[in-house]
Amino acid sequence: MFAEHGFRAATVRQICDRAGANVAAINYHFRDKETLYGEVVRYASARVVETYPFDPKPKGATPELRLRALVRNYLMRFFDPNLAWYGKLICRELAEPTDFFEEIVESDVRHYADQLTEAVKEFLGDEISSERLRMCSNSVAGQCLLYPYTRLILARLYPDDVITTDFIDRLVEHITQFSIAGLRGTRKRAAGKRRRISRTNGRPSASQILKTNRSSARPPD
Repeated sequence: MFAEHGFRAATVRQICDRAGANVAAINYHFRDKETLYGEVVRYASARVVETYPFDPKPKGATPELRLRALVRNYLMRFFDPNLAWYGKLICRELAEPTDFFEEIVESDVRHYADQLTEAVKEFLGDEISSERLRMCSNSVAGQCLLYPYTRLILARLYPDDVITTDFIDRLVEHITQFSIAGLRGTRKRAAGKRRRISRTNGRPSASQILKTNRSSARPPD
């Protein structure tokens, strides 16, 4: 009921009617609706982590396998039929945050973000800046988030893309390979920039000086 209607709209009576319980049961076991909601959030988080752990890295896994596993786990958290209500609950919480928003971020989202950042860093190397690392990690996560959060729009734009196990497999492969190509390209460009700076000892190169001179010599618009 919380997933379908949100914390504020779901009523105690609706919940008890659906559970086949007396209305007084919530007050007896949880004191109030807010405490019940907190327990629901914690239960949902525990179920999801148990089924799709934060770090699914098998022993000796390559960076590519680890990234693929993280992508799959994140998508399945939203598309596993047995956990579909969890995804709805999180979407509701993002749209209408409650007092438990921070708890969700700290107990669930942050752990996944940390694991994803570690996996992305394996492709970028230790010399990458912290800002670039965050941007790249968020770009990978953004691809995963697009599908659960815009599923109604995508269903109308691309009605043939039905969310099946086979489609999720193809989606995982696409996001993984697309991300790896981007990460390797980012690392290559960053390495090239460091080499150019090293050759000039931090001074502007001849081409940069020429560009600056041409720009300063150009008449104003």
